[in-house]
Amino acid sequence: RQLGEMLKEHWDLVLECGCRPESRRLIEASGWPFVVIDAGVPIPPSSAANCCGRISIAIDRALGECIRTCVRRNVRRVVQFHLEGSCFDAASRMRQVGMEVESIRIPFCDSLERIAMCALRQTKKFLSRRRHSLPDLIFISDDQVARGVLTELLARGVRVPEETQVVTLSNRGFGVLWPTSITRLEMDPKEHGMAVAKASIAFLETGSFSPNPVLGSVWKRGKTF
Repeated sequence: RQLGEMLKEHWDLVLECGCRPESRRLIEASGWPFVVIDAGVPIPPSSAANCCGRISIAIDRALGECIRTCVRRNVRRVVQFHLEGSCFDAASRMRQVGMEVESIRIPFCDSLERIAMCALRQTKKFLSRRRHSLPDLIFISDDQVARGVLTELLARGVRVPEETQVVTLSNRGFGVLWPTSITRLEMDPKEHGMAVAKASIAFLETGSFSPNPVLGSVWKRGKTF
């Protein structure tokens, strides 16, 4: 109802990010020019005449470089700590290149602190089952999950050997999650916001939304622990 009332006003450009089908229909029917933002999971394109472009946010854009690095380092065994409901899951692509992946699911909670605590408890269970050796790669597909996993490793006094890689997804600019610069797939929300703003301004000035920006993670090398 609120969206319908807002669309009765005049808009030069509407940015649609992860709308429900009924919201998409309202935006299409309004006649106002709109751009679809794919926030992680690709949204089916619109055939409406007032859809003037799309912006893709590809969280896994740097995953290819991560996997190539792992292949060069002969990574075979992987444990992935994965937040349930997250659009970013690396397990299938890792399995495609012959890696053995154990995916540990972290339940989605209503606060960042609870997500970190759930990850801490799941890490404790994981370590109790792996008393003798760690896998070749510990891959963490959410930055708040990383807080819990790394905190528990530190609390247990677990020394991550040189042959074990630690890689995490990280959102730059959302506060320091860990004092050490860990190897990561880094998202930069501020940079992405600026790119969306520049593309929108260019559309308002020229009437054309092209090229369609693709924003996503960047591979950043750091320390394992």
